[in-house]
Parts: sequence; C-alpha cells; structure tokens
Amino acid sequence: MMGNADGKTRTIFCAGNLPPEISGHRIICDDKCVYSFGGYSPKGNDDPIVKELWRFHCLRKEWTKVPVAGSIPKEVASSGVVLFDNHMFLYGGTGLPFGHRLNGDVYYCSLAKRNEKGAVVWRKLPVEGKAPNPRYGQAVAVNKHCLYVVGGTDGSNYSIEVHRLHLRKFRWEKLAEDSLDPLDDVPEIRYRAEIIIHDDEILVFGGGTPDLVYGLSMLPVFNLTTRKWTRKGTLPDPVNGYPGARRCHSVVQSTCGTWVVIAGGIGDHRCCDDIWKLNLVEMRWMRLDRSLPEGVFFHSSAISTGNRMYTFGGVLASNERTNKLSVLDVTVPSLQDMCVQILLDAKPSLFGTEFDDLTRLGVPRKYARRITP
Repeated sequence: MMGNADGKTRTIFCAGNLPPEISGHRIICDDKCVYSFGGYSPKGNDDPIVKELWRFHCLRKEWTKVPVAGSIPKEVASSGVVLFDNHMFLYGGTGLPFGHRLNGDVYYCSLAKRNEKGAVVWRKLPVEGKAPNPRYGQAVAVNKHCLYVVGGTDGSNYSIEVHRLHLRKFRWEKLAEDSLDPLDDVPEIRYRAEIIIHDDEILVFGGGTPDLVYGLSMLPVFNLTTRKWTRKGTLPDPVNGYPGARRCHSVVQSTCGTWVVIAGGIGDHRCCDDIWKLNLVEMRWMRLDRSLPEGVFFHSSAISTGNRMYTFGGVLASNERTNKLSVLDVTVPSLQDMCVQILLDAKPSLFGTEFDDLTRLGVPRKYARRITP
C-alpha cells in the first residue's frame, strides 16, 4: 500500500493553482483524473458556496480549474455526485443559509466535451415521475444505469427514503418511504451516510443527525428486488474490533465490487483518521495499517480503476478546512502502473510529448492517453 513510514497515507504535493480549502464537496475519479465540484469554503470568499469544477491530473499531479458554462447548479454543498458514462451527475445540495435554499433537480455535464470557449457545459436533466423532495446530505450511488438516492435532510426533517432515477429514461421512482413504526425494519432517519450496491442490495454505512451517529457493526440493507429493509451483521477485525460510529465520512467500492473502504468522519465528538476495509463476501472488517494524514470529516474520496483511493478536502479537528489531497493504494498497483510512474518521475519532459510520439516511443496507448493533458 502506498503510504509513509509513519503509517499515514501519502499527501500529494500538487502543481498548478490549488482549489480552495473546502468541505461538503464531492469528488469522482476516472482512469486519468480526479474531479471536484461544489462545497463550502468561507475563508476569503464573497460567495462561500463553491460552484467551481476542479480537475486533478493523476500522473501530472497537477490541479486545473475547469471553466464551466450553461445551467450551473447553485445549491451545491453536501450534494450527491456520481460518474456515469463519462458524465458527472449531481442531485440535491444546499446553499446559504443551510437548509433554506435547496436543490431538488438533477444536473449533468460531459467531462469529455467542451464548448467553443473550452468550458464544460452544465445542463438540467428533464425528468419525469415523482422526484424526491429537495434535500442535501443524501447518499448516492450509480448501478445498472440507475442513480440511487437514500436519506438526506431539508435542514429540519431527516429521511431514510429510497429513490431511483433511471438515467436512460430520466424517470424517478420511489422505492421506500420513512416509517415511525418500531415494528418495521425501516432503519433510522439520517443524513451524511454513504451507500454502495452489491448483489442487488443497497448497504448503508453510518450517518446520523446533528445529535447522534449510527454504528457500523450492523448495516441497514435495502433489497432492490423485494423492496424491503433488513439488517446485516458484520464480523469484527480480530484485533481492532469494529469501526466506530460516524457520519460525514467517505466510502469507496472496489472496481471488482467485492470490498469497500471507509475513511475518516466524525463520531461522538471525535474527528476520525482511521481507514477500514469491509470484505463484502465474508462481511468482515479489517482496519488498515494506514490512516489519513489527520482526522477529517465532510471530506470526499474516490477510487480509480486501479484501486487507488484519493481523499480531498474536509474539516479538520481544529475546525479549519483543508485543500490537501492524499492517496492510498488499497491493492498493490499493477507492474505497468508502477513502471509508467517511475518513467515519468525520471523523465518529466514526457509530459510535453504528443500522443502519437509517445506511442512511437513504445508507451502503451492507454498510458499515452493518460499522460497527455
């Protein structure tokens, strides 16, 4: 695993202009770049709601602010963002004051196309069906051409509703409602939880309200076939037991889909820096021997196709926000990946080489594409 000798994940020293110190944003990752959009950054900004798109080139280790145009979403703190078909989809979020200005629409932009001025163009998705009420802090995931939304808040009321948006048909569908009946298996209402989808089930990790947080030893599970809630027990790490209860954490799922990694968050007034891995076949937790550079919450993480986890931004224990980016190889990188990185570290002039020239030099096409801007 990539990290430092002191057991911390590696902080990347980034080139280029840096994004603001931020929280409540979301990042996504493809095989070339990390993208960050939205969030809250009150330090030195007239408008602390950040409606900016930033791109981090993973091999160049360089941030770039990407121009945006079109119907740019405005309420983008604690929104939900997914990557689907090379497009960024955004649902929900809040402006200022928190909970008073809410987004109930879905916006999207192509990350592969720019307009004549070089800007990424945002558009509002025309949808049908019963959309969720406007909210923020909801958990989102994409699976089989569908966007799933679980929970969230309007600033006063909290939810565990389940909604699905068909990204081919642009139609909303409500799959489950809240329930106050203690005899139901419907889990507690919450925001700033995280979800993943495995074997046609939605697994919910943590979350809570301003007054409480939920644990991770017993996970709420929503079956997409029966549309019923159950709970699934997990097995502890033989030495470290279970991860502590938390909200405002991050969860990423491996490209093979059989394990997840949870990092950071806040629980019981404690800012977490720990990183845990859950095997979805055995349902067993393992605490990794690496931790985040420092405790952080309201951050965001994303994972590459090579299972490299990037973690960006968030609120520190000091209540200051950060714009640091850290990286952790959750699995051993491929030999090709390691060789290309060593080559670029030794010969950075290759970053100025055109795609065709790189391939003529023997660089595999997929890596030549990643090296170019």
